Amino acid sequence: MKVNLIQKIMSRFYPITIERLSSEMHPNLLLQYHKDEWLLETGSALYSKGLSYAPFNIAFKQISQDLANIDNFLLLGTGLGSALAILQKEYNIYPKTVLIDYDSEILELSRRVLGINRENVEFHCASALNYLESCSSKFDLIGIDIFKDMTNAEELFEKAFFHRVQSVCSTKAICILNAIFTSSAEESKLDQEISSYFKFEKLNYRRNKIYIMKPI
Repeated sequence: MKVNLIQKIMSRFYPITIERLSSEMHPNLLLQYHKDEWLLETGSALYSKGLSYAPFNIAFKQISQDLANIDNFLLLGTGLGSALAILQKEYNIYPKTVLIDYDSEILELSRRVLGINRENVEFHCASALNYLESCSSKFDLIGIDIFKDMTNAEELFEKAFFHRVQSVCSTKAICILNAIFTSSAEESKLDQEISSYFKFEKLNYRRNKIYIMKPI
């Protein structure tokens, strides 16, 4: 997708809306351009922010010494694919990648605007849990970034979810989970569920909790 010269100039000062879309899952989707980066908003939540997407920037810095050993990557909750773009452009790492999103409109947007090397990248429209239940592959790096606007996806709290995540982990796997909680009770509940399958550390960024997890 191309941005004209006037839009590029204006985008230096504020986000420019390039396209408005609607899907069954998201009645309002805004594709925006700001300071040479693509943004995806739902009206109440920011789903993607190019190379500036903080949750994965923070997480990748935390595990930077391990990234060179990553051969394959699973991203649950694609947005516009910021996590993969950061790996390729900031770390010069090109893992075999599977991008999953439950919204076909978002997945199509990511195909159109994601400026990456796509030689070893697959796009699949599915819910995170449905994909995990049918997956027989193993991954060295797994990103989990699944929301409904500003709320964690209900799948995170399904009993089978982290068991299934663990089942697709390689022996050297690292998992990154981006979460936003509505209460301390909700956070404690998720911590307890994760701890059955992973050891983890937790980083704070504004309202976000960023988990760095390794299988037990």
